Amino acid sequence: MNTLHGPDSRHDRLSRLLTRSIDPYPPNFERTHRSSEVADGPKRVDSDARIAGWVQECDSTRLVVEDGSAQIEIVISRELLDAQRQLLELLDPGDVVGVGVHHDSTANLFTATSLAVLSKGLAPRPDLTQ
Repeated sequence: MNTLHGPDSRHDRLSRLLTRSIDPYPPNFERTHRSSEVADGPKRVDSDARIAGWVQECDSTRLVVEDGSAQIEIVISRELLDAQRQLLELLDPGDVVGVGVHHDSTANLFTATSLAVLSKGLAPRPDLTQ
């Protein structure tokens, strides 16, 4: 359970990002596409894109990101997992991330090629469906 304070809280994960010299609020990120454009696949995106959005779900194999235009499920490549494992472990739903995405048209998969935290959320996103 994510709590606001304590040994595994969002504040603690923010401190761990800072300890690992990961800027949780970088000054810029160049987005090239919206999630809806990437979800349309090769019709609108050649092969690689950079999207930004809120983390909906995250584990060691996949990341679900939403930017208001669409929600997209992205597979975490082995290379990215090895390089960014510490960052992936510190992400929470509601954090804002920038993701480099490659569309594999033969498998119809989206694979993450890069990952950056753009804003570490210190409180969960509100549930607007209620």
